[in-house]
Amino acid sequence: DSSVSPVFTDAIANFVYDHSAGRADAVSMFDAKLDAIIQRRGQLFQRIIENRAERGRRPWTLMRRKPAYAGAYENAQFGRMEIAAEGEQMDVVFGVLHAVAEAFTQPDSVRVELLPGSGEPIVFQGSGSRPESLIYDGNTYLRV
Repeated sequence: DSSVSPVFTDAIANFVYDHSAGRADAVSMFDAKLDAIIQRRGQLFQRIIENRAERGRRPWTLMRRKPAYAGAYENAQFGRMEIAAEGEQMDVVFGVLHAVAEAFTQPDSVRVELLPGSGEPIVFQGSGSRPESLIYDGNTYLRV
């Protein structure tokens, strides 16, 4: 997602670094970045709208009906991820994070945005009637 949040977060981080380093121009540099964000805000919001519409047109690549993916998946290092399927919607809960899954481009996968502006795929594995595991952020979670 081409959103405003990474641009704004970078501006804040750069201000903190500049201020911590004692740069005399830290405030004026921050103000200039904020002005640039405000000037581009219309374009940024339009890109968000276009990106979401484009993702909404993607065909689903799941190999099974959505209820087959519902359940809990665990990784010893990162914990439990839960998937619920109701109707055409798949909800993903990972700790305190929540996302509604969207179609993704890889076979047997979905896209989730557990952290705003950072969509990532979940790829399911297994050839049975239900997936045996999933891969998220390079880590395997086994169905429990």
